[in-house]
Amino acid sequence: MGTRYQQLKSEQRNQIQRGLNEGLIMRAVAKQIGRSPRTVSRKVRRGLVGETYDAIQDREEAQRRRRKGGRKLVEGGALNQRGDTRYPAKEMVTRAGGREVADGLS
Repeated sequence: MGTRYQQLKSEQRNQIQRGLNEGLIMRAVAKQIGRSPRTVSRKVRRGLVGETYDAIQDREEAQRRRRKGGRKLVEGGALNQRGDTRYPAKEMVTRAGGREVADGLS
């Protein structure tokens, strides 16, 4: 499985804003903060206020888009407790012939 996504920290957002205000290109800013140029590009696009990037506006936008509530398929969660075989509990899943199947399903 790939690496887990990490949101930009406030300091990184501020570095983006400072770098752009100093006239740096997005690639240079990305290199400074150790992130992909695509990440910086998305952050700038989402945090635009008029024609300039605003770190505070971007942080508020990120909070607004953030997932609300817990995960749906947690151990002992509502889907697993109601006996829905489309979403078997983790312990029901076994390996058979190189593919995962749930007990009683094929």
